[in-house]
Amino acid sequence: MLITATDVNNYNNYAQKSFKIRKEPSKPSYYIVNSDNSEIKILFQNFITGATSYEIYYDTDPNPPFNGTGLNQGDSPILTDEVGSFNINGLQECTDYYFAIKAINSYGESELSDVKKVIVFETPNSLPLYYHQEDVIISEDKSFSSDNYYNYYLGDLIIEEGASITFEGGTLYFEEDSKIIIKPSGKLTLNGTICTAPCGQTWKGIEVWGDAEMHQYTIEGECAQGQLILNEATITNAERAVGLWDFMISERTGGIVKANGSDFINNQHDADIYWYYNYNPNNSQYERNNLSYFKDCNFETNSDYIFSGSAYHIAMGDVKGVKIIGCTFANNKDSQPSGTAIFGYDAGFSIRAFCDNQIQPCPEPDWVQTTFTGFSEAVK
Repeated sequence: MLITATDVNNYNNYAQKSFKIRKEPSKPSYYIVNSDNSEIKILFQNFITGATSYEIYYDTDPNPPFNGTGLNQGDSPILTDEVGSFNINGLQECTDYYFAIKAINSYGESELSDVKKVIVFETPNSLPLYYHQEDVIISEDKSFSSDNYYNYYLGDLIIEEGASITFEGGTLYFEEDSKIIIKPSGKLTLNGTICTAPCGQTWKGIEVWGDAEMHQYTIEGECAQGQLILNEATITNAERAVGLWDFMISERTGGIVKANGSDFINNQHDADIYWYYNYNPNNSQYERNNLSYFKDCNFETNSDYIFSGSAYHIAMGDVKGVKIIGCTFANNKDSQPSGTAIFGYDAGFSIRAFCDNQIQPCPEPDWVQTTFTGFSEAVK
C-alpha cells in the first residue's frame, strides 16, 4: 500500500507498506469438464478465492443440503487440498448431478458456490465435454472446431447481431430447455456439425430471427436477417429443429435457412417458416421469393422418435418461394402410412429435382428426385 500525506510546509510525503489481509476465502469460482462417461474434473480458480483446500458438495437433488452418496471419492462433502484440479469418478451415466463448493483457508470457509449441474455420457471418440452452465453469448466473428472437446449447453447459445460464427464438425449437446438463437444480421454456419440432446432428452432447436420490415438480400456484405447455413449438418431430437422467427415477437420474421446435404432426424418439427414478404431491395412493391432452401437433405422419423406428439417435417404459411430440392422424406416409425411431410397454408413453394452431374442435358440416372415414403399425405 502507498500512503501519501501533505505536511505543514506543503510538502508531499510518501510511505509504502506491505501487509496481508487475513480473511476467509471468497466464493469459489470453478469449471467442470468430463473426462469420460463416469468421471469429471473440477478446475479450481484458487488465485481468486485464496483457498488452501475445498469441500465439494454433491447430490442428485438440485437443492441443499447436498447429502449425496456413492461417488468413489466419498460421500458429500468431499474434502481435498488439491487446489488446481480434482478428479471425481463413479458417476452414473445419464444421471443429473449437482455440485456446489466451499473454499477453505486458515481463517475460515467461504459461502457456498453457485450450483452447477453435470450429466455424464459417452461422447464420440471419448473427447472431454465442457459444460456451459449459463447462456453463451457470442458477439464477434469466431470459428470453432471439435479437435479437443465437445460442448454441452445448459443455457442458450446466442449469436448476436452482426456476428458470424462457424462450427467445423463435432457435436453440440443441449439441455432440455436450451436452444440456439441467431439474432437479426447474425449468421451461424454448421459444417458437418451435429446438434442434439443426450440421454434420450429433447431440446428446443434453432430460432433464426429476422426483421419483417427488411428484405433478405446481402448488399455490400450486410444482411438484415439472421442466417443459418447447414452443410452436411445433423439436427436431432429437437422440438422445432429450425424456426425462422422469434417465437415471442412476430415482427422478427424473415430469417433465412440454407441447408445442403443435411439430416433432420426424429425432430417433432423440422422447419417452420411463416409470415414473411421478401421484396426487391430497390422497390418494396415487387415481391421476391424467400431465399430459404433445402437441397439434398434427409427428413426422417424412425423407431428412436421420442416425442409423444405427431411429427411433421416442413410447415409454411404466408410465405412465397421456399425451395425443396432433391430431398428425402421418410416416416419409418409407423407400420402403416400416416402423417404429412409438408404442410402449406397460403404459401408458395417449389418441390423439384436437381442434376448431380455437370453434363448437359442431365443424364437420366443423375437426376436426384424429391421422394416421400410412409406418409398418408406427402403435401397438404
